[in-house]
Amino acid sequence: MQFKAAIEWSHCAHKHQNIDSTLEAYTTAFKLLPRISWLGLTIASRHHALLRYAIHLARNGAAASLLAGDLEQALEWLEQGRSVVWGQLLQLRSPIDDLYEINLDLAMRLSSVALALEKEGCKENSLMSASQSDAKISPEQAIQKNHQLADKWDSLVKCAQKLPGFEHFMLPKQFSELRQATFHCPVVVLNISIYRCDALIVESPSMPPHQVHLENLTYRKAQALQITLQKILSADGIRDRTEERHGESAFEDHSCANEVFRHLLAELWSSVVRPVLDCLKSCQAENGPFRICWCPTGPLMFLPIHAAGVYNADGLALVSLADIAISSYTPTLSALLNRSPQRDKKPAFKFLAVIQPNAPGGNPLPGTIEELKGLQKHVPTSSLQILKGPDATTTTVLSGMEECSWVHLACHGIQDVSDPMQSGLLLQDGRLKLSRIIQKHITHAEFVFLSACQTATGDERRPEEAIHLAAGMLVAGFKGVIGTTWSIRDNDAPFVADKVYGQLLKNGEPSGVHPAVALHEAVQELRKRSGPNFSSWVPFIYMGA
Repeated sequence: MQFKAAIEWSHCAHKHQNIDSTLEAYTTAFKLLPRISWLGLTIASRHHALLRYAIHLARNGAAASLLAGDLEQALEWLEQGRSVVWGQLLQLRSPIDDLYEINLDLAMRLSSVALALEKEGCKENSLMSASQSDAKISPEQAIQKNHQLADKWDSLVKCAQKLPGFEHFMLPKQFSELRQATFHCPVVVLNISIYRCDALIVESPSMPPHQVHLENLTYRKAQALQITLQKILSADGIRDRTEERHGESAFEDHSCANEVFRHLLAELWSSVVRPVLDCLKSCQAENGPFRICWCPTGPLMFLPIHAAGVYNADGLALVSLADIAISSYTPTLSALLNRSPQRDKKPAFKFLAVIQPNAPGGNPLPGTIEELKGLQKHVPTSSLQILKGPDATTTTVLSGMEECSWVHLACHGIQDVSDPMQSGLLLQDGRLKLSRIIQKHITHAEFVFLSACQTATGDERRPEEAIHLAAGMLVAGFKGVIGTTWSIRDNDAPFVADKVYGQLLKNGEPSGVHPAVALHEAVQELRKRSGPNFSSWVPFIYMGA
């Protein structure tokens, strides 16, 4: 009730243009947010609560901060109010080495409670899983036990915060820490609110953030672009390979869909990308593209910013972001932290290839066999583990992921619209669900290529939570992920995979080329081959550090 009152308060303060009152309302709401998405609830319950109460909180709060000229607070609130559940999982897994040195007993108790909370929270259905996992405990007792664990966690964290030097222990990250996310390249956070639309640019850890007001973009316009893209993909039959098309298509023919796609990319260029590039002119080198990481919000979560540009009818670009910059994406700034290449010890190169050409319940994927042939050209037999067809079960794949630092998954991908945590990869014995993948904490994980459909699509009802397979792989521990934003064509996947690994691997070992760069080059070649067919090359994206 207090949270809902704070949201209403913010609306009223916005309406009357009382900036001090607006900021006070949002400050109150953000203090209450941890209770809305309480750790004592299952992940599904937390997602439901965030959808019901806090879907616009982060973006609107950031807009208010920008009106007040406080860019750092805007970034902090966006971080605190987006990908909340992923952030909680990562927080439970955070190393607490410093605390072990100060108070061993407290650190051990915190670690124990964190492990138990993560296990309970990841259960798909608290009532069902509780009754099945332990017949001696009733569902009600299991729920009560989880609540007690959450209360114990809160109590232990407060004890730690009383220690000298631990005043900010487990509190939301401040900008001084978030700015370290630009270790690899500039990060552009695109805040799309009903009140205003802005790009927040963090170029490096040593520079203050810049703000670019996106004058030609509104929330409604961004929504309209998202709807347009959905119509294009449905008309092309690739928004979801399982959906049946009834009645007339939204477009008369394929060329008409491409024409609409061309206009959409031009609008993204003029409204979003060009103003950002104008601010980043110092990064643009004459000798080739520079790297840039996008962190979109709202409707822009579902739009191909990396492909923005002005294209001719034949698909050739007059000006294109892909010719200027190598784009990657991140769900939050925190997802880029603690992922620098300065690890104490590089894991041994072991490669898992999961090839599923004929999964029960799915259409045949003959292209996956070609993918395997391409992989075998680049990966030596001594480093390659293959799980193919009947051998590629949910259990064997998860075990293989725990053993190998690089993973390639060539199979059907499914974004579950009704319950996004049930999204997954279709294997021999069923679906390897997102809810199972995030339970893994693979410390040696390096890179995963999700050569499947809809692995970075997300849930349109909850854009800020990034509930898709690519983000789930980051939570599981992988530094970087290649994924797809919609269904991909069978012939395109082997082509892109072959080109990517041709750059990533030399003489059977990692070459040092960044996966974002390798994907960029591969997609550029696919782009030349595809001509005006934008839906062929646009869906491939890189996510992570």
